[in-house]
Amino acid sequence: MPRTSSPSERKRRQARTISSTLQRIRRRKSDVKDGEKKSRLRMNTPKTEASARAIPLPTFAVEAQARHRDGQAAEREFAGDRWTETGLVFTSTIGTPLEPRNVLRQFQSLLDVVEIPRRRFHDLRHTAASLLLAQGATLHEVKEILGHSQIAITANLYGHGYVEVMRSAVDRVGSLLAPQEAAPNPVAPLLAPLGASKHPS
Repeated sequence: MPRTSSPSERKRRQARTISSTLQRIRRRKSDVKDGEKKSRLRMNTPKTEASARAIPLPTFAVEAQARHRDGQAAEREFAGDRWTETGLVFTSTIGTPLEPRNVLRQFQSLLDVVEIPRRRFHDLRHTAASLLLAQGATLHEVKEILGHSQIAITANLYGHGYVEVMRSAVDRVGSLLAPQEAAPNPVAPLLAPLGASKHPS
């Protein structure tokens, strides 16, 4: 049976560390034999020091990851000697890296199901940044999560969203500080007939 993750293990997985990237390498024609692919996937080091980072995960993602690891353990056991240990979170049924084209195909199929226009898989990154800013995250926090080497890159890509967040915050403060019109006294209309009866015209 798949091993169930303990609470302590789940706590340690509240962040994922990015220590390598997956790149497609074109092979020389002379190295490609009949029936072989013209390119291959290769693990490589991140482009910059900022790219190698730990990304915090929300609770629901931690729980989903725990369920995924349990399922992956079952796949590892079923694959036996065919399993290739890569240390990746998401793999094929034999442990190898997922083919990006297959990931995109499945992603767009899911978008079709929920009737959302097709997008690039990379657009999820932009969506995450926009949601972070909408929830009040600073540009520096977004920079750290996305792994940008300079905050200028983050500002150029998402500065417009940050301005909207600041405008919303300023408007909320303005609503607190702006002069308020005196509210009508709800008791006055009730007392008016009494005053009129004491002083007939």
